[in-house]
Amino acid sequence: MSARRRLTLLQQAADDSNNNNNNNYQYDGNYNYTPQQQQQQQQQQQQQQPPSRQIHVETMRHWGGALELEVQHGGGDPRTVPSAAGSVLADYLSDPEWNDGTALTLADRFVVELGSGIGSCAITAALCGAIVVATDTTPPALQLLRDNGTRYAGHCAYGIRVEPLVWGDADHVATVCQGRYPDIVLAADLLNPDIISSDADLQYLKNTLEMITGPETWIVWAHEWRDHPLEQQLLLGLFQAFEGPYEMNIATAPTDNKPVSIYMYRKR
Repeated sequence: MSARRRLTLLQQAADDSNNNNNNNYQYDGNYNYTPQQQQQQQQQQQQQQPPSRQIHVETMRHWGGALELEVQHGGGDPRTVPSAAGSVLADYLSDPEWNDGTALTLADRFVVELGSGIGSCAITAALCGAIVVATDTTPPALQLLRDNGTRYAGHCAYGIRVEPLVWGDADHVATVCQGRYPDIVLAADLLNPDIISSDADLQYLKNTLEMITGPETWIVWAHEWRDHPLEQQLLLGLFQAFEGPYEMNIATAPTDNKPVSIYMYRKR
């Protein structure tokens, strides 16, 4: 299918999908409080209620700006908003030099993404013809994955399967893989300090990478550099059982001008 035809199909899918979830929260002004009492009442309500979660559709720059995905701001979950590393990786996956005529052709390959978030990389891989399983851990991220995957599933050769994957959980890994190792594992910005907050988190991620990969599996890893003194050490520790890194690409993140590196790893 030509790139122009893909773009036309994606634009049609975006036009046909009008799932807008707008939550409007309004203060009931029927109570006759003095200004001080009203301020106290509002503060009490804010303390009692969870943060407002606003879900809306944003246009991504991938696929010629035709990829429209639901995102969720205000919920405190970094997985439900676009990441710079995810955006760079999605661009990389849709580059013709990547998915046409290379050893890692996406078409008909079994691809699993860890920490898919809103699904930009998983959906891009599926649109390139891959057999995709998108995974994440939190209910808000999984719901966005399902909604966004449904939006484009009809334009993917194999659809998009969404599964929960708690890092370190062997049963979850078995459900995702269903008896075969992926050809490619995608991961973007998983060393984000808002996601990896302890040594235990890092160990669970390391265990998952080792469980989910076979001798022929390639890991394609996008990392946003945050000038943390331990970043390089964390990467080396995470991939002790793998060959690499093979640096495939380095780009500037579109939102904050921080560098994003794309590496590839393979089991020793």
